[in-house]
Amino acid sequence: GFLYQLYPWPIFTIFLHTATRIPEPVHPFIPEIIALPLIILLFWIGRSSKKIYAFNLAVLWALLSLLPASPFRYRFFSTVSITQNRYYYLSSVGSVLIIVLLLSILWSSRSRLRKAACITIFLLLCNGYIVRVAQLEKKWDDFTGMYREVVEAIIEKSEHFPGFSTLAVEDPPLAFPYLGDALALERPHWRVVEVEGGREKAAVWKPCLYIWYTGVKPKIMTMEKLE
Repeated sequence: GFLYQLYPWPIFTIFLHTATRIPEPVHPFIPEIIALPLIILLFWIGRSSKKIYAFNLAVLWALLSLLPASPFRYRFFSTVSITQNRYYYLSSVGSVLIIVLLLSILWSSRSRLRKAACITIFLLLCNGYIVRVAQLEKKWDDFTGMYREVVEAIIEKSEHFPGFSTLAVEDPPLAFPYLGDALALERPHWRVVEVEGGREKAAVWKPCLYIWYTGVKPKIMTMEKLE
């Protein structure tokens, strides 16, 4: 997670779109092993720049906020899921402070070249984050759009089968917990359950509307009212 925070996402987002994903590590301690030299380097920079307290605070803030997640498999290093960004919010405060401190070192220099580099990097970071957020929002809209389409199709076709209290869904094309929550928002009076084993298992919930899917891509939805 520490590497994820300091990875130059904005710059890659603008100039190299293929380098915007960190793969899941093959070894459980690889994230910590790779991050250790970077942590040592940051502490050394803080000592050399005479900003020991600020650098220590920034690094420790970023690390301690990730500590509760350290026992988990992904170690918050993988970026497979676009929703995983939310777990980095608290750690981001320390990471932003680190970036600000590094830029301040360039800005406080008497060299005009370093001052220009500081301004250029800052503008690239700002522009890159704006572009990156827009891309993530688009991915999220596409992801939730699939659920909206499924929910709309179920509600539209269910109107032809009045008089049921439970929706029994088998093998949905999307993750059932999210699908169930989305349906509950649209039709709070429905009981939405997931079933396995076909019509006989679904019959336990009679009167119900039994929904199952066949095929691979695209999956074909079929409805049947069980009384």
